[in-house]
Amino acid sequence: MPGTIPIEENIFTAYISQMIAGFWNAGFRKQIVLNGHGQEYVLPTAIHRFAKKYQVPGIFINLNWYYAIPQL
Repeated sequence: MPGTIPIEENIFTAYISQMIAGFWNAGFRKQIVLNGHGQEYVLPTAIHRFAKKYQVPGIFINLNWYYAIPQL
């Protein structure tokens, strides 16, 4: 897609993991990582990376919008 800036996988997963950690530190124990544009295969890796590093309780879900919204 025009204007898309590709980001290296390890940088993207580290960034998403840090976002999850930041929300967890702010008190959000249930998080849905909603994806709407590419690299959806990386998000479960980011969630696992967070869980392995911090080992804290919480519910973390990866959701792709095109599976969540029914076609009309």
